[in-house]
Amino acid sequence: MAAALPSINIHGRPLGRTWSLLAANAPAGSASVRLAHDPIAMGWQVGDRIGIAPTTGAQPGQPPQSEGTVHRVTRIGSGGAFDGEVGYALDISPPLPWAAAGGNQLVEGFRVGIAAEVVNLARSVIISGDDFSALSSEGGASPAGLHTIMAGGGLMRIEYARVEKCGQRMVKGRYCLHLHYMGDCPDCAFIGNAIEDSAQGGITIHETHSATIRSNVLWNTRGNGIYTEDGNEMGNRFIENVVVCSTWQECYVDTTISQASATPLWRAAPHTPPQLAARMACMILQTVSPGRVGSLIHTGKGPPCASSPARLPALLELGR
Repeated sequence: MAAALPSINIHGRPLGRTWSLLAANAPAGSASVRLAHDPIAMGWQVGDRIGIAPTTGAQPGQPPQSEGTVHRVTRIGSGGAFDGEVGYALDISPPLPWAAAGGNQLVEGFRVGIAAEVVNLARSVIISGDDFSALSSEGGASPAGLHTIMAGGGLMRIEYARVEKCGQRMVKGRYCLHLHYMGDCPDCAFIGNAIEDSAQGGITIHETHSATIRSNVLWNTRGNGIYTEDGNEMGNRFIENVVVCSTWQECYVDTTISQASATPLWRAAPHTPPQLAARMACMILQTVSPGRVGSLIHTGKGPPCASSPARLPALLELGR
């Protein structure tokens, strides 16, 4: 008699949405912001921790012009007009230390949607590691948190959980959420999770097909956010995930996956021809809606997707 394959099922309190966008500009010092979606309909609550992404960037080596910041929700208001924009009021503490863009901005005479992502980091189920004080099991002073993995078959489904203090720097296979050699697994899913403060990556899909990776929010997952390891992972659905680094310095580190990078999507395949690798990476980018990731995606081999001007307009809506 064959033994039954193992399964992992973890389910927290569902949210209608795990993230929104700012509906209007929020100046520095703001203790209230306006969201594009109704917080009550999204299932957000007073006391939730939220992260607000930066909307003015900086290249590696340059000081940040703003930073992503974390706040508590202190009050949920109603919808209505606000400086010509419509949105839903959300009071926060502490106030914003930096200005954040919301709604539409005037860029060279055109109205363009440029808005900070607002991600909900609170979950009813928490999977937490220790503070990054331990050493890597392979030696050195690399930070090491917890890791989760399902390998070789079975089922792994984690929904609306918070995974924090995870990933083990410079140790292969040690990531926050990891499907490893699961084969065709249409019931495998990571949905609605919040992944925060990772020493190495966020979500890794390796030799696994037909899984669903949807509505996850990743905050300061160092090195990369979502990683398809071999490039032959087929039929996986990456839908409405958001990856945020509070600054480039926070995430721009060496990992076992890559040399120093801060990449939302990473697909490494050393034996894939560069042209095919770039095309596959562009296909991955198309499945992420929305996400300001065009200039940051990297294929491990070959040019980044955003280096193909003909593809970029069809793939990327700035600020969305």
